[in-house]
Amino acid sequence: MANINVRVRGMCATAISKLLLDHGYNIVQASSKVRNRLNIEFSSEPPDVTVKDSNIPGHLILIGWPKAVEDVLSVIVEELKHVIIWRATPNIHSTIIGRVVEVLDDGRSIVEISNDGLRGVLRSQEVSVGELLPVCIERPMFKEFDKILLSRNIRIIGKRATLILGRKGVQVSRHIMSKSRRRELITLGLSLRLGRWGVKWRSSAAYSSLCELAGEVKELVERGEELLDKASNMEAYSVLVEGQRLVELGLTSIAKRRLDEIRGTVIPTIPGHHLYKSWGEDVSTMTDLVEDLCNRMKLNVKDVGKFLGEFLFKKIVEKGFVEINHVKALNGRSIKLTPGRIIDARLEDEGRLSLKLRREIRGRGVYDGLKISKEPGDYDIMRVDTDSWIIVHEYRDRDHNLKGWYININMPPEVSLRGIKYYDLHVDVVVKENSRKPEVIDLEELERLKSANIITSYTYNLVLEILMKIDKILSDYIKIV
Repeated sequence: MANINVRVRGMCATAISKLLLDHGYNIVQASSKVRNRLNIEFSSEPPDVTVKDSNIPGHLILIGWPKAVEDVLSVIVEELKHVIIWRATPNIHSTIIGRVVEVLDDGRSIVEISNDGLRGVLRSQEVSVGELLPVCIERPMFKEFDKILLSRNIRIIGKRATLILGRKGVQVSRHIMSKSRRRELITLGLSLRLGRWGVKWRSSAAYSSLCELAGEVKELVERGEELLDKASNMEAYSVLVEGQRLVELGLTSIAKRRLDEIRGTVIPTIPGHHLYKSWGEDVSTMTDLVEDLCNRMKLNVKDVGKFLGEFLFKKIVEKGFVEINHVKALNGRSIKLTPGRIIDARLEDEGRLSLKLRREIRGRGVYDGLKISKEPGDYDIMRVDTDSWIIVHEYRDRDHNLKGWYININMPPEVSLRGIKYYDLHVDVVVKENSRKPEVIDLEELERLKSANIITSYTYNLVLEILMKIDKILSDYIKIV
């Protein structure tokens, strides 16, 4: 492994920092809380990779130099095993020689940026069809349905500063909070000879001398001018600037439990810590309070964690109805299913939770896989187990006659005060009432997840094992013929 600097922020900072520290990475710009817990000195070195919270609870973002991000990602995946991985395409703020294929009437142009037909939208009509031009990836395709947004404002990215072509002026990262430091950086930026470039000071500029920053910007200007000279002679789809790799990780309940274990080697950590921290501010604060009491009063974290789990379980049951968040692993799309009324709930050992819900089917149509009609009065008996990779839907009509079973294959679900959340793995099993024989459907979608590296080989192989044993697994729910 190369000498890689990683900055870690957010809900998982202690666990991820400990994980990476144990694998030989340098943890830089760490908070005082993390430094005290891990007994490490403060390092002001700029990060090669930043790991931070996504705006989606329970998701992480990795961003930085491409090779370094892939290196860090491989270690995290090897430790956590079952995660969902979405990579942005192309790298954010990379510059590519694109070919204009269409000029629209609304002031935009369509530019092709790869041999396989990948296209982006450029907010400019001052181009002509067939023209080759360097375009910067302002917003990459992050999930399957995202549009790529392009600009002519090429970025030259350094460790502490970024130059932006045609956007003159000085910007300062919002993460630099000191007013006096912001004034110093603005003054420095205005004093530099930038020509046609503007400068944005990155967060690491907070820790560097003004002389060091001026030297970096000078080098970036020289590099930028050299690249612009080369651009006119480059072929279509050539990469002019590599940009930064952007990856989002969906943390499954299994991954969160592993993070609990890692954090527990550093500081008292209740079972379910990372799950509870993603439930919202109230439960997150409650988790902090409980763990602080464990630390101060030398209480057994497993016993206290069990008590908290029982308390939250009662609150879930008291609500009566639960929301259901079905997240498509392929594109991260979240589908809100019809809420379910709790008709049975059990809290097992080690925090395992099982729910039996009744969902009223709305509207008409056809049940996927079963190929039978939805009718007024139909309902679904849905069985959810937080340790299981399947969710069983038992469909019945208004007279309680069985219509069939639909078995969703998914990552083990999370059940919280916010409802049920699970990552759908796109392969499913159906059992028709008249045959009682399990039939696997959409297996090619699982293959698609694997070939796109959205799921790990650990997840892929485990799902194949489940499908091979599906008759036995379903015997707890269905009388298989």
